[in-house]
Amino acid sequence: MNWVGGAFIVFAFFGLLKAFRVIEVSKDVITLSSTVMSTMTDNSMSDLEKEKAMQSFSIRFFKYFISILIGSALAIAIPVLVLWGLQQLGLLSLDDIIATTLTWEFITISCLLGLALLTIPRLRG
Repeated sequence: MNWVGGAFIVFAFFGLLKAFRVIEVSKDVITLSSTVMSTMTDNSMSDLEKEKAMQSFSIRFFKYFISILIGSALAIAIPVLVLWGLQQLGLLSLDDIIATTLTWEFITISCLLGLALLTIPRLRG
């Protein structure tokens, strides 16, 4: 039961990261970072134009930060709260599940499964 609970945490976490668009927003951060670097080195812009652009970029970065922070917190909190509720009903032990997720066997298998799930769709199309 501990392995099932651990797998639930892992798969629910990644599913919720996707549902809350955390991964997409992280990609947007990388794209925005490239835009910032291009703007910084653009010799055709005045310092005032660059400053205004940087202020705009910093607001966008802050919004991305808040989005990633809240999405990530909810993505881990929701599955843990579900298991906590099941623990309150006497159906499982959340402490035992968390201890299982910290074992090297669980971490290794989770990483290998995660890589497989990420790689297989890319190979197909």
